[in-house]
Amino acid sequence: MANSLKNLNIVHVALLVGIAIVALSFVTSTTGFGTNSYTGDPGTPTKQVEFCTDPDGTNVNTKSQCTDITGRHSDYCYTDSRIVEYACNYNTCAPKDPEPCATGNCVDGRCIA
Repeated sequence: MANSLKNLNIVHVALLVGIAIVALSFVTSTTGFGTNSYTGDPGTPTKQVEFCTDPDGTNVNTKSQCTDITGRHSDYCYTDSRIVEYACNYNTCAPKDPEPCATGNCVDGRCIA
């Protein structure tokens, strides 16, 4: 009788451990707990957010704003004949080195004729 009681306790412990593992797995998959990130869909972690937009690319004849996770960055005139153009670089807005306007004039963040 003592052996069967001991075996019964071992079975109960094993059963409780199994239930705990299944419960933890369920909580992890539905809440994202213990994963990189969570989209709201159970068990579907997301990639890291990649966020950078620049409507004009590197067009110096158009003033635009490059937008990334830190905010908005406007193209600007470095001098009256040189421009600094922002562009996406590894999902971050980065200013390019000042470059001369082919037209010779920079006004309000764009090269003009």
